[in-house]
Amino acid sequence: MLSYFITNNLSIGVGGRYWAMWTQKDSETICTGCSYPGSTATQFSKFSMERWGTFFQASYKVN
Repeated sequence: MLSYFITNNLSIGVGGRYWAMWTQKDSETICTGCSYPGSTATQFSKFSMERWGTFFQASYKVN
């Protein structure tokens, strides 16, 4: 976050965020081709997600 005081009571700012989470390679198994009971065609799965963003803010302080 970077902020700048325009006056003693008024300031503006800009900032950024980054957030990520992920799992191990073998955290979940997915059954591919399990159209009948007893089939064993499975794959190991990995999941990941990343988010980022920017924001602006302004604040005014009342004495």
